[in-house]
Amino acid sequence: MEAWRAPESLLAPLIVGCSAHRMDLEWIADAFDTACRCLPDVEAHLTQGNFKGKRSAAVLTALMVTSPGGDAACLRRVRWALCAEGEDLAQSGRRWWWEVALMALPHGAVQPAIPADRVPALCEVTRFSLYEGKVRGAQQLALLRHLWTGTLRSRDPELIVLGGQDRWDPGWWPTATAAFSSSSRH
Repeated sequence: MEAWRAPESLLAPLIVGCSAHRMDLEWIADAFDTACRCLPDVEAHLTQGNFKGKRSAAVLTALMVTSPGGDAACLRRVRWALCAEGEDLAQSGRRWWWEVALMALPHGAVQPAIPADRVPALCEVTRFSLYEGKVRGAQQLALLRHLWTGTLRSRDPELIVLGGQDRWDPGWWPTATAAFSSSSRH
């Protein structure tokens, strides 16, 4: 199956086509930044060392990452990562659960699905980790995708969205706490 035809897939890319009259790539990137800032941090614990390791307070949070290699097509890159108190990006960035890149697409690259007069962009899961066969931090990933497309729709009601999951079900959130507490060992 082609990835853009997987409407409920959390890992399938999202391709959007925005009205060129209502927004540009900068506005699309700002909407992504806003969605990232709206993701609630989740309290967790970080166990360091083997079996009887030291347990310290930590938080699962969205970390903005600069694009390696100066890739002009990559507008933003964000990681959902486990951060101990006082750590910086370099220290906590290695404990990522997923990473998403927001990419600019050339005009006309997705025709005929997205007309050439619209601004196309791609939101793609570039890394993810599994725990017991499930995507770690899946609720936050689903919420990020939903918040981003919702923010874009607030400016462009005729937004074209192709690809994976972009809706939100409030019933998904109660399971987040159990997933974090059972899988925070690194």
